[in-house]
Amino acid sequence: MTIKNFTLSLYGFHLCQSFANTLDEVDEDASLLWENLAKLGETALPFHQLKELRSHLICYNNNKYDPAQEARKSPYKLTYTDSVDLGSIPTKEGFQIHGNLQAFRLHDTYAADFTLYPDANQEISIPQLQLFQPQSLLPTTIEASLGQTLWLYGEVDGTIDKCGELANKCAIALLTDTDFNPVFQDQDNFFGSLLFAFEAVNPQDSQNIQLPYQLLITLNYQQAQTIEQAAQGYDWLIDLLCCYHKIRFIKSQASQRYRDARHLYSQLDQDIDKLSELIATDQDYQRLENLKSELTKLPKSTINYNQCLGDLQTHHTALTTNTTNYDTCLSNLAIFGNIPKSWQDFLQQSRDRDLAQIQTDLNYLTPTQATFQQAIDAIRGTVEIEQIQSDRAREEAIQNRQQRLEVFITFVSTGLAVSGVSSQVADESAKTILCPSPSASPPFLCSSFTAIAFHIILGIIVAIPFAALVWRLQNKGIGNRE
Repeated sequence: MTIKNFTLSLYGFHLCQSFANTLDEVDEDASLLWENLAKLGETALPFHQLKELRSHLICYNNNKYDPAQEARKSPYKLTYTDSVDLGSIPTKEGFQIHGNLQAFRLHDTYAADFTLYPDANQEISIPQLQLFQPQSLLPTTIEASLGQTLWLYGEVDGTIDKCGELANKCAIALLTDTDFNPVFQDQDNFFGSLLFAFEAVNPQDSQNIQLPYQLLITLNYQQAQTIEQAAQGYDWLIDLLCCYHKIRFIKSQASQRYRDARHLYSQLDQDIDKLSELIATDQDYQRLENLKSELTKLPKSTINYNQCLGDLQTHHTALTTNTTNYDTCLSNLAIFGNIPKSWQDFLQQSRDRDLAQIQTDLNYLTPTQATFQQAIDAIRGTVEIEQIQSDRAREEAIQNRQQRLEVFITFVSTGLAVSGVSSQVADESAKTILCPSPSASPPFLCSSFTAIAFHIILGIIVAIPFAALVWRLQNKGIGNRE
């Protein structure tokens, strides 16, 4: 079975401005979507105008990214014309592949619609899908930060059953020679045609951290006015896809921040328990130092924990906003014809389950925010009090040592003073005692050395009682002050 009026469209959505940026700033990698699309023109899909894409975008000036240029034109369209005709490239099957690109800025997001199609009236078989280089349109190549949708449209002759089989073959062919496998999600109706939704999943991604990569295959089997109706509601359709990928991105980010918060919760809980155990031990200098060391780790963990809760609240607000916008897009698209029920189910699920889940996470985690802060404040207060007590005891010990040193100096000086006085008073007495008659006494008793020794011994005998009295009076004074 072949496909007529075939088109293959890549819708990529890339965040150009996050909440952390000011209103006149963009993210560091804001231009990544445009740069990677331009690289396709140099490699897998050598459209000359795709290689020169920068010259067609108002957010570039002399081929250099300059987002300030966007203020010169409507914030919606980023091209100087409604769309960029990329020209055509030949295939080995003898027909041409044509390209067209539309670029938008949707509030804080860059959006690209890169569409490929063959010559008019050229029918495409399943093997010929490879000529459109779908392997070059992978998330690893385009790197659209919010995700991307690859949408195949074609007109076929056949029954609904055959359409389902054809859609499955198309999905497999689009992911041939890649790390992705198609996983069927849903079958629905889109403006009179059958819509088959697949998720491209990388089996090697065990942690499921890949960006959303959606495959939509629309098969028009009953000559419905699908193309005309989709063109009428195109602006709402591109907004709807943008909201869809934003919602999925926000859900993923919120889930990750909740895991981060739980990890920090466990860490903080263990740290506070450890500090509580330290407080319960006997007080000493080393214990106080350990408390201070452990306490210095807590503020950073607490700040990170509070930031996780703040991010969760921001994600809740963002999800609320984008589900509302998604609902608006659905309502306006419904004006042009029947739209998939699964799209309405996605909205309901996002509101009933995903928003509720983030709110539940916040309800669990927010009360502990105050509890942790109170525990940290209490521990910090205990440490500060003990530090003051330790400093006061250290100062008193230093003062006591100084006072006892003063007493010792007083003791020595008193003894020396008394000794000096006693030696002067006793000088003549010593001569009389030791040498009453030079002729009658041995010579050594009358020597100067003997006299000096006698003076020292006599000074010590006389000084000790006086110094002891001063020592006692000084110690009694210190004791009274203590």
